[in-house]
Amino acid sequence: MILIHLKRADVVPSGVKEDLTQSILAGMHVTLGRVIMKMNYVSGESKGHIILYALSTCVWCRKTKQLLDQLGVEYHYVAVDLLEGEEKTQATEEVKNLNPRCSFPTLAVGGKCIVGFDEQKIRELVR
Repeated sequence: MILIHLKRADVVPSGVKEDLTQSILAGMHVTLGRVIMKMNYVSGESKGHIILYALSTCVWCRKTKQLLDQLGVEYHYVAVDLLEGEEKTQATEEVKNLNPRCSFPTLAVGGKCIVGFDEQKIRELVR
């Protein structure tokens, strides 16, 4: 996994922006002015930007991941409990922004959020 940390968007040369977009889709996580968080990439059919925030020991998180795999969609996921330090703090803050209870799984699909394992909602959002 390759990680890039940029302080400002304007430091990215115009010809490189397309390459960065493709790199992000291929599993590279790029952040602007923030700590870099390690995310895992699963290839599949692109249905928009999908991120699964999970816990490594959570049964419902595993079910959500299995459903995404079964649906064959492209997504990123992170096991928040396996992160340390600033990465864990950042991931927790991102989850709280999506889901104030900070419960898992938290699935961000485009601009929408699904909290918990809800097969019907997941299927609807990734159509």
